[in-house]
Parts: sequence; structure tokens; C-alpha cells
Amino acid sequence: MPQYHFTGIYPRVLIGLSQGVNADLTPAEGEAPVHGVTIEARPGDVVRTDEPYEHPELAEAPVDPPPTESDGAPIPAPEPVVPIQLVATEDPAHDAMTAEGAPAPAEPTA
Repeated sequence: MPQYHFTGIYPRVLIGLSQGVNADLTPAEGEAPVHGVTIEARPGDVVRTDEPYEHPELAEAPVDPPPTESDGAPIPAPEPVVPIQLVATEDPAHDAMTAEGAPAPAEPTA
């Protein structure tokens, strides 16, 4: 996903780019626009697009590097999740339960 810094000194509507559809705007100040609106870039904003987008006021920027620990070493990838197999066991108390899972009433003794 190409990433750009908006270098213009005035806000600019970027025709053909919609927030969350084919581009994402990270504003330098304030909140991101709502999903689906046409992007209006302001000075210092970062714009990420699905496809390369040529505009004289967009300077290509390096994509954010992966996060690192405080000492500068890369954070290791998480361990893969290994699914476990559940094994059904015979429940000896199953016959003594009602459909709702409560204990069945005791049978009267004679």
C-alpha cells in the first residue's frame, strides 16, 4: 500500500480517493474522516492508497516500519496457535441429569 505525506500548504481534495474504500487518511491534527467520504488532505497529513496515486503535493513516504522493542530489536512473531483435539468422554452422571443440566429428581423408594 503506497504511503504519501501531503506537502501542500492549503487543503486539497484528492479526486478518486475515498476514506476506507481505496485510501486511508491519517490527519496531522484532529480525527480521521468518516468512512466513504472523498479525502481532503491538509498540510502534514499521511495518505495511504491501494494503488499508486500521482499528485504534485504528495511526496512518497516510506511505509511505517514494523514495531520494535525499546532496545531496537524487532518484536518476534507470535507463536502459532496449535489447535487441540477435544475428546468426548462418557459422563456417568448423564442419566441423572434433566435436559437443562440440573440433577434429575430422586426416584422414590418403596
